[in-house]
Amino acid sequence: MGEILGEDERGKALSGYIEDALSRVHAAVDPIPESKRVTVYYAESRDGLATDCDRSFHAEAIRQAGGSNVYRCAQNDIMGLDKVSIEQVALFAPDFIIAQDPHFAANVLTDPRWRHVKAVIDKKIHVVPAIPFNWIDRPPSYMEALGMQWLAHLFYPQAFPIDMRDETKRFYKLFLMVDLSDADVDHLLQ
Repeated sequence: MGEILGEDERGKALSGYIEDALSRVHAAVDPIPESKRVTVYYAESRDGLATDCDRSFHAEAIRQAGGSNVYRCAQNDIMGLDKVSIEQVALFAPDFIIAQDPHFAANVLTDPRWRHVKAVIDKKIHVVPAIPFNWIDRPPSYMEALGMQWLAHLFYPQAFPIDMRDETKRFYKLFLMVDLSDADVDHLLQ
């Protein structure tokens, strides 16, 4: 795209960042055996009961970050957002819930239907940052380069000990040409 737009240097800088991010994340998480990988449920709706298959491009950042998506299936269509039951989620026993909807994440700890889900018991529910748009998907984009680092740090802080505040500032400066303040970063990462 940089070549097409006559922005070769910027295109190389952006693609170089993504290649470096992928390389650093893979160097940290690839040595982790499958049996030691954290399990993840990706809650994508207000009630938390829509998700995507483990091989869906919508869940790519989770996979890249070394997370083992508990919803294993073949993707039926491009939209995803498969409906599941609370009983299925409880049986999945995920270590983490990564939530798209802040309302769901804010209420799941007090919702009695979710009280038997391992990640809820352990209080490991995290909302995907979504400014200017979702860091994981919807839409799938370059934001995944930051999202997979955020996830890798959440899942394996010892293996991937990145300063997400500094990395977020660096990413936003490079990709969005925005200088974030500390307050901005607090708002993004809350």
